[in-house]
Amino acid sequence: MCEAKRCYYFAYGSNLLQTRMHVNVDSATRAGCGKLMVSFQPKANRYNKKVIQNYRLDFFRYSKRWHGCSATIVPHNGYEVWGAIWEIDVQQLSSLDLYVSAIFQFQVSDTLHFSQEGVHQNIYFRFNAPIFLPDGSTKTCYVYQQVAEPSTHYKLTQFPADRQPSYVYKDVIVRGAAEAKLPEVYQELLRGILCNDYKGSVDLQLIE
Repeated sequence: MCEAKRCYYFAYGSNLLQTRMHVNVDSATRAGCGKLMVSFQPKANRYNKKVIQNYRLDFFRYSKRWHGCSATIVPHNGYEVWGAIWEIDVQQLSSLDLYVSAIFQFQVSDTLHFSQEGVHQNIYFRFNAPIFLPDGSTKTCYVYQQVAEPSTHYKLTQFPADRQPSYVYKDVIVRGAAEAKLPEVYQELLRGILCNDYKGSVDLQLIE
C-alpha cells in the first residue's frame, strides 16, 4: 500500500493507460503488473484456514461522460482481474478520489486526458488488497470498486445494451493493457468485450 511517502495503486480500467493516469497524478511510475486476489480468514472457520477470494472484471453504472458503463470489480471465484501497479506520492492519493471539472475533446487512439476515480461522488470506494505479481511475490495496493454491485453476471462478450461500455472507453482500457504488458490471454479477453459504438468526444464536465 504505502512505503514512506509512496503508495501503490492497482488500476484495472482506464488508468491502465499512462496518459490518463498522469493527468492528475503526475508522480505515478509503473511498478509492474499483477492480479487481484484477496486472502481472508472467515470467522466460522473450524480448520483455521484462509480463503482466497477472486474477482471478475465487470461494467456497471452508466457514465454520461463515457457514454457507456464504467469498469468495476465483483467478488467471484474462478475469475481473475489483472491490472497495472502504479507507485505514486502519498500526497497525490487524494487526487485519485477527486472529481475534475473540465472538458477534454479527443479521438480514439489519440492523446487523451481524463478525470480520476469518483470517490467523493460515492461512485467508488477504496480498499487495500494484495496484488499477486508474476514472480510469485505480492504488493499491497489501493484498489477501487464501485459502491453499487451488479446483481446479474454476464460474460464480457455477452453484455446487454444497458451494461455495455462505450467503444472509446474500451479502447482506452485495451491500449492501456498493452502498454502495461498484461498477459496476452487477458488482453485478448479485453479485446473481446462487447461494447456500444460510441467513438466521439467525452465531456468530463457532465455531472454523473
